[in-house]
Amino acid sequence: EKYENTLTKISGDIVYDKGIKEIVGDDSTEITYVQESTKLTNSVIGIYRGKNGQIDKAAVIGIYNENNTDFPLGFKENVIALMSTVLEEGFEEIYISSLHIIPGHEYKKVTHGAYRNKEGFKNIECARPLLYSKEHYDEVVSFIEEIANDLDKDEALVLMGHGSDHAANSAYVMMQYLMDRNPSTIHSYMGTVEGFPEIEDVLKEMKSYGYKKVKLMPFMIVAGDHAINDMASDEEDSWKTIFEKEGYEVETILKGLGEFETIRKIFAER
Repeated sequence: EKYENTLTKISGDIVYDKGIKEIVGDDSTEITYVQESTKLTNSVIGIYRGKNGQIDKAAVIGIYNENNTDFPLGFKENVIALMSTVLEEGFEEIYISSLHIIPGHEYKKVTHGAYRNKEGFKNIECARPLLYSKEHYDEVVSFIEEIANDLDKDEALVLMGHGSDHAANSAYVMMQYLMDRNPSTIHSYMGTVEGFPEIEDVLKEMKSYGYKKVKLMPFMIVAGDHAINDMASDEEDSWKTIFEKEGYEVETILKGLGEFETIRKIFAER
């Protein structure tokens, strides 16, 4: 209720903090991440109203749909906001478990945000992402072995990673290097949607091996939009369509890495 006079309606369903109006403009309805300090919190004020019209959540980054009690629009929880909350509740130690694949932009936002705001805590520790040390890569290649064991003689496994413009994108190249040197994963290939290697690079690598079939699988925690649309759909530019045009028989595996017990155990051990 303290925030009522700071809110501005920009449509029938969306409200946002007046303090970010200069950044997003008066007509924006798709704000997904804006960070700003306020007197009461270290995050932008996101407001989410339940069925009774009461403010159910605040001190989080995001824009919320007043009429939706289950899923907030554009919701992105902020590590700094969470740290502020748990500090107020009396906690002195924080252990942050990463569910990132590589130590890229998003991972750095988490770790840098945590360590820059450590005042008041006795201890803060951040777990490593899935791919960090050589030992971590070996663990994941061993997991790929489990998937590749079911390949036919004329079949290849193609993994779709997200990719990044961050230097940590080299993790995907490292994975390919290690898979190439493991007899059990030698017919496995790594590509990315937004980095390197691209699907064109994967096709070039595969061309001389006489494959007739391809298994496509997301190398992402969740089989979400990229997996469903960019990988497995019948759209003109999907990976499935591109491989089929090259003459391959394609099978898609719509399971994110997080659905495999082996990967879940790896994250838990981190």
